[in-house]
Amino acid sequence: MLERATALVNEAIRGGLSVTTAEMPIDEAVASGAIADFGEKYGDTVRVVRIGDGGEAAGSEDAETVRFHELLRAGELCGGTHAGNTAELQAFTIVRESGVGAGTRRVEALAANAAYEWHAERSQMLCELAASLRVPVPGLPARVAKLVAENKELRKASKASQQTSAGSAAVSVGSGGRRLVVHNGGDAEMAALRGTATQAAQAEPDATHIVVGGGHLVVSAGTGAELAAGDVVRACVGAVGGKGGGSEAFAQGALAGSPAAHVEQVCGWAREFVA
Repeated sequence: MLERATALVNEAIRGGLSVTTAEMPIDEAVASGAIADFGEKYGDTVRVVRIGDGGEAAGSEDAETVRFHELLRAGELCGGTHAGNTAELQAFTIVRESGVGAGTRRVEALAANAAYEWHAERSQMLCELAASLRVPVPGLPARVAKLVAENKELRKASKASQQTSAGSAAVSVGSGGRRLVVHNGGDAEMAALRGTATQAAQAEPDATHIVVGGGHLVVSAGTGAELAAGDVVRACVGAVGGKGGGSEAFAQGALAGSPAAHVEQVCGWAREFVA
């Protein structure tokens, strides 16, 4: 849509259409088909700007072209300064589009030297980007698409690696449904800690699993565990330092002090908790 609008305006610029103005009563202007901006307030006498003589689209079978020139000829109520001929605008390009209300869009555009400079700047950007990626400009879309896909795969691999590293058990204490399993989460992010805790509880449903890493702990209780996750988090942070909470099945918290000491501290607490 924007590309089509840009093409129609540039076609009118190349056509060198005359721009005429006339002052008339506002009722007469509106009755003649001139477009009024509903957000503006007008006096009794208004200035109407029209472009072309109405014959520019004669013989055209393109409905959009015909309608475009009809609007140009119908005119607009406007008090601003205008070119005497569309050719004076030299070039036109839309640089921004935004919504201003239901079913209404606002476009911002540049003309003449500003339009040429805008395109020159972006052309330079494309050349520099192509040079940095070592591809010709036409090859940029494919190269960028490949980089995006590779980045997505790397992020997936990194997430899987974090979950794997967070899965190593540091200690398992207690017995039966009162068993606590503490896992060393290393520097994994919270998403990885949560995933590891959930997977561990599914793999060993008779225990309550604690994953410690990056200054946090995540607790997930298996379906056969007797120790509720929320109770475990609250007791742990109360003894080690920090804050947290949650439900019977899942809870999380933040630990105070140095993350390097958290796994050992939680392991020591777990031994005493189920003793």
